[in-house]
Amino acid sequence: MKYTKAQGPIPNYQLYGKMATPPIGSFFHVRGIETSPGGQCIIHQPHRHPNLYQIVWITGGYGTIRIDTCEFDLESRAFFLLSPGCVHTCERAGRFRGVVIHFTADYLHLSSAENSTKVSFANRVLSRLSDEEVTVLEEIITAIEQEFADRQGESYSIIYHRLNTIIAYLSRWYGTTPPCGSQLEKSVLARFEALVEQQYRSQRQVSTYAEQLHLTADHLSETVRRLTGKTAGEFIRACVLLEAQRLLTFSELTVSEIAYQLGFEDPTYFGRFFKRYCGLTPRAFRLQLA
Repeated sequence: MKYTKAQGPIPNYQLYGKMATPPIGSFFHVRGIETSPGGQCIIHQPHRHPNLYQIVWITGGYGTIRIDTCEFDLESRAFFLLSPGCVHTCERAGRFRGVVIHFTADYLHLSSAENSTKVSFANRVLSRLSDEEVTVLEEIITAIEQEFADRQGESYSIIYHRLNTIIAYLSRWYGTTPPCGSQLEKSVLARFEALVEQQYRSQRQVSTYAEQLHLTADHLSETVRRLTGKTAGEFIRACVLLEAQRLLTFSELTVSEIAYQLGFEDPTYFGRFFKRYCGLTPRAFRLQLA
């Protein structure tokens, strides 16, 4: 399927088409899809929210959403949570009803290694919810909407706990088993992930990250492998490959422009890198989407 592409670089948004600002602290917002800009037809260009998680609860309507490299059909009773930085776009969408919730990692303290595993179900659409699950989610989301509208005393605490309850239920129903490891190891992983997200375009060497974390490269790689199943080098390469796939899918940039944007000095080397880890050349990957 041919996807809508961004006109220029993939834009970074804060809320509803507003360009992203520098990182913000604790933030929460909720509104009905029907009252969002664009109304019930939310076909839009590819974009991402670098600072925000986004929960979408669909109660009616239809459409297709592309989340990074995966495509999902949307229908009534679908639920999904997008993590910061993932690229998404809606296609063939109309008459949507439901609720959109935005919040920062700081709002739920998701920056900590202990809590980051709560959202292991992120970036995929949950469309086969049971009647019991739908009832639970509808009750909590309705209560959050009402609390946010009223803004009475202790609203922050009440919304915080109810949002945490949603995350806890979804983690119970659809999450993966948390990785085994000490709190110190999980803290190392969380800091490594944050550094890679900030620097993967310019830094590929495990030793560079290990130095910043005051660890040996072997120690860092073994810690990452034990908690994720990937070595530190594999984790870095996976981030580069995902961003390359995003740009090939959602942007009009040439392969050479993508190579330079990802920090490759030689587009030919980027092509070999991509084919080695994706199984296709960049052009072949893009052509299969046409």
